[in-house]
Amino acid sequence: RSPEGLEPSRYTAGAKSVVVEIDEIYSPSFHVPHYTVALTNEKATLEDVGCNCIVVPCSMLRPHVPSDLVQATPTSGGAAPARSRPASESSHSRRITLSDSGPERHSCRNVVEGDEDIDFVEGEGTREITAEDIETLRAVLVCMEEQPSTLRNLLKCEHLTDAPDRPIKDVYSAVLGDPWHGMDRPKFPANHEVGKMYSVAFSEAMFCWDSCVMEKLEGHMRDSGMSAIEIEKARYFNSSQFLACVERTILQSSLLYWRVRAVFVTYGRMKDSKTGKPLFNAEAWKKADNLLKEILLGYYSDPPGVPMYTKELKPDGSIAKNKYGMDKIECCRGTPRVEAFHKNLEVSFGGW
Repeated sequence: RSPEGLEPSRYTAGAKSVVVEIDEIYSPSFHVPHYTVALTNEKATLEDVGCNCIVVPCSMLRPHVPSDLVQATPTSGGAAPARSRPASESSHSRRITLSDSGPERHSCRNVVEGDEDIDFVEGEGTREITAEDIETLRAVLVCMEEQPSTLRNLLKCEHLTDAPDRPIKDVYSAVLGDPWHGMDRPKFPANHEVGKMYSVAFSEAMFCWDSCVMEKLEGHMRDSGMSAIEIEKARYFNSSQFLACVERTILQSSLLYWRVRAVFVTYGRMKDSKTGKPLFNAEAWKKADNLLKEILLGYYSDPPGVPMYTKELKPDGSIAKNKYGMDKIECCRGTPRVEAFHKNLEVSFGGW
């Protein structure tokens, strides 16, 4: 029988639901599925249900975690909910500095975020990746490390606005563009044979790995029996285990601009061997040019001193580890967290 004042008056648990008894309520505004308030016909909340028995979907149940590190969300006042501490506060973490001088700013190599990112599956594209493709990618990465005076002439393109003829000034924005949405703006044919390599190269240009942690992870992978080429392919085309434990930085405008422009100039004009069409059409070139202008305005570079990662926590509140014993991390770039929070707000307060 349902709690008084709720509809339906009787509810029978089925194969995918269960009867639960509520002892204590921490989120009184949370909507209870399938129940409504009889007088108003609005969605019922836990406050309407009270400490009674109700039927809920099995998917809502979670195992109890007996740990002092897990805190209940307070209804008013009290201590703040448990949350991940910034990765920069860990004694094992290392912040990549964005200094304006010295070799440090060139010491990191970047690879496939984002937050974000691309894990390619079998059958995507029109052909398999060849050794020539890998060599082209390596050549682009080397090109990214050239001096601006060299790149200005090397990366001329009739489809893009001329590159700045003066040194690029590094600026930062308090409101950042989502790197994934920025990378997704220049559209290209899904089956274009260089599309896969372009996507990898673009991510390589946009993000820079923490070289120290990357070296440690690759060492563990070699010890497990992986060859150098297997590690390289995994890094480019199945990057999930790298993203899970290695921080990345979006570099300052003076470096990021040339890296991204190198990718556009190299791959945008490449033609598909079957269709004869280039990767970019006129609209894609326009989007790419606008993206480069936004990079110059600092809309994508990580502001110095702002941590972009937190440690991933297990249900008991301890730091999660990968199979090599390295701390797992979570990235706070982009909009996924905001979208998830909006969804929770809609579920909890949508009926107000």
